[in-house]
Amino acid sequence: MNDNQNNERSSILYTSEFLGTILLSYSIGILTNEDQNKNQFMDAKIFLGTLTLILSICNMLGTADLNPAVSYLKFQIMKDKRKKLFLLFMLPNYIILQYFAAIIGFYIAFLMKNNFSIKISINPNISNSNGFFMETFASSVFYLLVAVLEHTPRLFNELFVKVYVTVFGVGTGIAMGSTTSGAGMNPAIVFGANFVRFLDTGKIEEFKYLWLYTLGPFIASYLVGNFYNKIFSNEKYYIQNEKSLDF
Repeated sequence: MNDNQNNERSSILYTSEFLGTILLSYSIGILTNEDQNKNQFMDAKIFLGTLTLILSICNMLGTADLNPAVSYLKFQIMKDKRKKLFLLFMLPNYIILQYFAAIIGFYIAFLMKNNFSIKISINPNISNSNGFFMETFASSVFYLLVAVLEHTPRLFNELFVKVYVTVFGVGTGIAMGSTTSGAGMNPAIVFGANFVRFLDTGKIEEFKYLWLYTLGPFIASYLVGNFYNKIFSNEKYYIQNEKSLDF
């Protein structure tokens, strides 16, 4: 492709990532019930169904990371050196867009609800270290599925399989961490939700656990990426499923 085609494709990817993250954060914000336990996002069936729709749309457009740690993970496990170099330059923009989009999505939800009830925090009955461990562990389970989907069996090239396995990974992570760490698993989503709560309450305490929800997922992403690369270091295990970065 020439430079104009590359720029056009980059714009599509950025737009998909930006709008997808807005939809995801808006859905979480608007669907959360006011009387729901603060350590849970929402009714799992509604959330996972909505997530399925969002991922399907974004994957058809080109990319559906919607998570800074997932974008970093995909950069780690990418084998095509030319595409990896290109992603290196795209990655900071992806992450910035994801954070910004999460703020926008939650803020729209905040404006549309009488009570912005979502608060992502660890269970007060457990220690910070246990919450950090569970957030990292739940994120690792989810990210490992993402890594497998990116490069292994050809079956996963099918869009519906990728979407449903990803949703299964998210659901598993939520089931594992919702009652302990809050199952954030997405630094941008947690930051967006707590930032909007900060705008509403003016309390800096809204960011009390931000370190946990930032370090946990990124450490999980790093560990899973290194583990996956070591296990599947032989190129014969890889099927280059990098349609979203087909330059």
